Amino acid sequence: MALKTYPSSTLYLRENQAYLKQQETLNSLLLGLALGNTPKEKDDSLYLSIHNGNQILLTGMQTGGRNLIVYGNELEQENFTPPLVGFLRQENIKLPGIIGPKNLALALGNSLANNLGWQYEVVYKQLVYELTAVKHIPTHTGNMRQAGPEDVDLVAEWMHLFLIEALNEDDREVAHQSAVKKIDGGEVYLWKTETIVSMCCVARPTQNGITINYVFTPKEHRKKGYGTKIVAEVSNLMLKEGGYRFCTLFTDMENPTSNDIYQKIGYEPIGEFRVIEFRH
Repeated sequence: MALKTYPSSTLYLRENQAYLKQQETLNSLLLGLALGNTPKEKDDSLYLSIHNGNQILLTGMQTGGRNLIVYGNELEQENFTPPLVGFLRQENIKLPGIIGPKNLALALGNSLANNLGWQYEVVYKQLVYELTAVKHIPTHTGNMRQAGPEDVDLVAEWMHLFLIEALNEDDREVAHQSAVKKIDGGEVYLWKTETIVSMCCVARPTQNGITINYVFTPKEHRKKGYGTKIVAEVSNLMLKEGGYRFCTLFTDMENPTSNDIYQKIGYEPIGEFRVIEFRH
């Protein structure tokens, strides 16, 4: 049993990408972030895997001191826990949390809590969805366009509100940086009637798929179908013109409205994720 770290996403993907691609949609977060880091000359992310011979038991990455994103076989938890615990102790790493498939995240959370004396709680229960064909695009007045530099202030404000509502993160600077970066990358789409009423973004492309995120409609324009419309249009655009085989997105399991909307469009749940936070 051996734990290995990697100095770059390129080296990490060389040894772990094939394993992650066995469930590419489920691993869209981990794969997409790692692939997005490949052009970077300097990368402060933590990349690791635990092997038994040539068999990968656990693989993961941590970006910028955030939660460790994991994928692996929870049935091997008793085998991969000791090298992981030893590594975290040796490097004095106090993980803020874990995000990953439900059973794996819970097993790993229990193991680290028992072995390191940490306490933890599940802070988010998420569903992972996959779309291979849009089944329903609502009819609606208005039109969709990509956001441009002139939209930075609006997009930054909406991203800030999204972060507060969805993740309980109140950080205007992060929202502004995200807005600038995503607009520059052509990743932000807006729906406009008389005024701009809804937003949807794409993110983290993998070989075959792309993620839908930052779906936001301000309160004064909600319950009018704008969110459903723009998600359906952007998803269809990615599949028909973007060349992707699937779109994926994450939802809060405890938000029946959003889950109902996405399923009407054609998104199908393929797995559950858990987000765990540690207290040290």
